[in-house]
Amino acid sequence: MYLYDRYALALAMLDGDRDARKVLADLLEEQGERGLAQWARQGSNSKHKQLDFALALLPYRTAIALANGFVLHAFTEPSDIRVLGKLPEQIERWSQEPLEDEGMWAFCRGFLAGTAFDIGSRPRRNGYSNPHLKQVVESLVEAIRCSFFAANRTGDDTICGTPRHFEITAIREVRLVATACRQQTRPDPPRFKRTITLYEIDWQIQRIKAIFQQLLGSS
Repeated sequence: MYLYDRYALALAMLDGDRDARKVLADLLEEQGERGLAQWARQGSNSKHKQLDFALALLPYRTAIALANGFVLHAFTEPSDIRVLGKLPEQIERWSQEPLEDEGMWAFCRGFLAGTAFDIGSRPRRNGYSNPHLKQVVESLVEAIRCSFFAANRTGDDTICGTPRHFEITAIREVRLVATACRQQTRPDPPRFKRTITLYEIDWQIQRIKAIFQQLLGSS
């Protein structure tokens, strides 16, 4: 029930209800989420800051799947799609079936091994001159890594961090993906007034609202 209240208040906050954010802060405090409660009380009401906060309220696996959708919406150039390869497809499968965490993490390790480390500086025709693409690739893979260690602690002393630490880090990487996607779609200062692609943040907010509605329906 406590998750239902959390999601309902998050949805109201995204719809512009500032009182909902105050109530949500109190709820999070009661649930022992002091860091999130402080964020709710002190955070900005700008759209991108509200989105960042809302992402932190999602289950981390759900947030990764949502970020994957952000990437598919923002990166549509053939050169960028070639670099992304099967990564978005595999993340989608993992979030729906789900593919075993170990199998997904193994795929990501292989994907990184086959991706040039100078991504972001190569000629554009290869898709490597896009720094926003570099960010989403690195952050998606890091989020998957954190998801794996959050759910699969094998007693490996070389891995430092609690499951909660890895969950929080995964969400942080998701927020970086969301920002990179907005930067990808933001046009250069136009000579003539344009309205398309200016409001990727609005599209992202609509997508996360839809996720909260789904979660409310299944609670």
